[in-house]
Amino acid sequence: MRVFRCVLACVGLAVFGASLSGADVRGRALEILRTHAQDGHRVISEYNALPLEFSSPSGTTIRFSRSTDFMQYIKGSSESGILGSLSTAVHEICHGLTARKGAQMRLSSGAAASGGGAYLLNGRYLFVPYNGQIFPSHKVKSMIPKRLRTTRFETYVEDDDEAMGTQQEGIYGQLDEWHAYYHDMLASVDLWSYYRAKSRLTADECADFFAGIDGTLYAYGEFKLYLLACLRYARERVPQAYQAYLGNTAFRTVVLELDQAFSSLIARYFAMKPAVIAHMRAQGHDVRDEGDTIWIGETGRGTFRKEWKLLETALSSQPWVREFAAVRSGVWR
Repeated sequence: MRVFRCVLACVGLAVFGASLSGADVRGRALEILRTHAQDGHRVISEYNALPLEFSSPSGTTIRFSRSTDFMQYIKGSSESGILGSLSTAVHEICHGLTARKGAQMRLSSGAAASGGGAYLLNGRYLFVPYNGQIFPSHKVKSMIPKRLRTTRFETYVEDDDEAMGTQQEGIYGQLDEWHAYYHDMLASVDLWSYYRAKSRLTADECADFFAGIDGTLYAYGEFKLYLLACLRYARERVPQAYQAYLGNTAFRTVVLELDQAFSSLIARYFAMKPAVIAHMRAQGHDVRDEGDTIWIGETGRGTFRKEWKLLETALSSQPWVREFAAVRSGVWR
């Protein structure tokens, strides 16, 4: 579930605001992803290719009631509507891919776990069996200091809605969301090549490119924190669950790889940002990055840099460093 989405502006070959037919919208959305955001295209295309039913050699069957069409997340029929919805579509379909590919891998591997998910990282899938006692995420809210309760805390931790994946699947639900937000931001960053190819960028397009990324970037720190809070809660109150989590090698591997991939993506964005701004300035736009605000002419938009720095600082201090070290080593010290 994606709870923060900034709408990007119209780019590409179509006339700004021009409407496309239903079939053309689908084709154009997939074309943009295939050309500019290949990982996002892989998420959607491989999800679409999966069947609804999987069977194991022993005869166990898992059936999904329905398939989700990514088009339900595409807003409007204009090129701008398509572009502004793509990262959301990738995010939401990523949840479905994790579950359905996970079911396929669980049955084919003969894993004994009652649940599991497949995580697409570094070009391949890693299957994580959902081992250990699962408790709803709202139980860990006391582990998160009030000063660190940023935008997504209420939705993904505090809210005890049983329909939420982070309540149904606890720590594994937090991992699922962290993974979806990574692919969300990856699609947004990759789409810069689409903006760059335009002969002329508008001021709104410049501003919205940054907004689409900055609104997602700090989810890296949020979900890392929520996952570590789940571990801390288990260590202190449900020790058998904690041992099962640390003993889950696939879980620890995905946490470590996802942490590295997401942090590297953020570094990539910050590294490319000066060149992005220079390109926009070369097209006549007065772009100024003042840290907490990015200005395009006289219009400024928040970058959520304060939230990002707050979480980064917290996660680099005790006790969170110690909790993460246990994930790395498999042993609490």
